[in-house]
Amino acid sequence: MKLQLISAAAASAAVTLLFAGGAQAALPVQLAPCASTDITPNAQACLGFFGNQLLSGNPADTAVQIEALGDLGFTWDGTTVVEDLSGLTGSNPTFTTSLNGITFIGLHFGGGTTSPVQGQDTTAFYRLDAGTNLHTIQLAYGSSSDAKLYSTGGGGVVPEPATWAMMIMGLGSLGAALRQRRREAVLPA
Repeated sequence: MKLQLISAAAASAAVTLLFAGGAQAALPVQLAPCASTDITPNAQACLGFFGNQLLSGNPADTAVQIEALGDLGFTWDGTTVVEDLSGLTGSNPTFTTSLNGITFIGLHFGGGTTSPVQGQDTTAFYRLDAGTNLHTIQLAYGSSSDAKLYSTGGGGVVPEPATWAMMIMGLGSLGAALRQRRREAVLPA
């Protein structure tokens, strides 16, 4: 556990150094524009298709991921990924994590004949509304090789019953504390 925390802190520090002084990573040149219809359910927004495999763990690629996701409205810490799929061999990505509500993903496509830019590796980033309990995203291109799920569950997702119970208990405790304070303020000393 300590080693994981140290590793996460070191990675976070490396990413922070990349952005010291408020500088942002420059996004690579787009080889072709992405579209909301590249994936189903349709994306609300997308950035790409950028040349190369940008879903790797090297610091330069991490900086590009942070910048692209930020432009799509998601602040990513550069270290935490909900799910990482590799070796898709052109198939539609199927996540074990249930996708719910606003979801942010990155997709890498190989340079095959069914690639967004034929003969060229490309990467694109998407923000979509996954609805409820989606697992598989349909792709308009058949040459996918990697996918990263950065975040899911934003916007419009109904909390689970246990979450509701915790919120109600917390509000009840807050109300009891306020009533106690009021009683103490009214009683003469």
